[in-house]
Amino acid sequence: MSRSPRLSGRAAWHRAAVEWFSELFSPDERATVILRQRPGPGVRQLSRLAGHWCHPSGQRLLRVANETGSDVFCGVNPTVPGSSREVAEVRRLQVDFDTDGDGRVGRLMRDVRSGRVPMPAVVVRSSVGRWQVLWHVDPAAWTVAGAEEANRRLAAAYEGDPAVVDVRRVMRVPGFINCKPGRGGVRVARVPRSAYDPRGAGSQWWEPRAFRGVVPPRSVPLAIAVPKAAPPRAPARYIGGRRQPASQSEADWHGVVDALRAGESPGLLIQQLAEFRDDKANPRDYAERTVVRACRSLGMREPDTEYGRRHPARPVLPGR
Repeated sequence: MSRSPRLSGRAAWHRAAVEWFSELFSPDERATVILRQRPGPGVRQLSRLAGHWCHPSGQRLLRVANETGSDVFCGVNPTVPGSSREVAEVRRLQVDFDTDGDGRVGRLMRDVRSGRVPMPAVVVRSSVGRWQVLWHVDPAAWTVAGAEEANRRLAAAYEGDPAVVDVRRVMRVPGFINCKPGRGGVRVARVPRSAYDPRGAGSQWWEPRAFRGVVPPRSVPLAIAVPKAAPPRAPARYIGGRRQPASQSEADWHGVVDALRAGESPGLLIQQLAEFRDDKANPRDYAERTVVRACRSLGMREPDTEYGRRHPARPVLPGR
């Protein structure tokens, strides 16, 4: 009886993290997570498909790291396959309030209600008096330089952290404990959108003109000369110059190939893929088949698997 409330609370925080990843990324896009050990300088940087971070195995990895003293951060823009630092396209603007956060985020939200600033998509309380705010933006209408200039001007207008400008900047993931010394060990909590955005305006993908109350249009290098008349679009399901996969299986294949090229263990990939694709009739066989074929296509040594023994690689015949 005494354990039920704790389990219910854990389930709620797990759901908060999954919802955050699901809103910011499609399952087949890469999200770079940073685990920073406290105390000490230890940092782990993990670039995985976002679907992995939503799966119980990925959430378990993050939860164990957090419970053993690591802060959990994630970049808010997807990264290019094979790179944990190169942003594929700009999806978010952001501002971080580390000092007098309650008052400053309150002033920002008053300007949102007056129409000076568009409605944010995500408002997160990272600890007592500290806040992080994100806006979805239309990637077709922004350059990296334009987004970083907009971040700089938003921080200046509302006295946010001037260091939070780079589009590669990571933010705290809701649902995990803030382990930084002096932060009280509180959980990072996302404010329910219904509390400040009952009409759902924050789900829009904003163009630069929406920020003209704070960011003068001519100050921002834009990806297009004239704002589009069409409604903002959702981002493509696949990025980095590759066409959109026709199926989840194709996305799995590209993800495995990218991970192998990045040096991931084939055995670990089989385990993760089998857990992720539990919708398959035989997840283990599917995972072995995908990873073994990917190893063979790359000319890499394949792991010892049941699939590999049933379907040995064809010998390479010498040229005539």
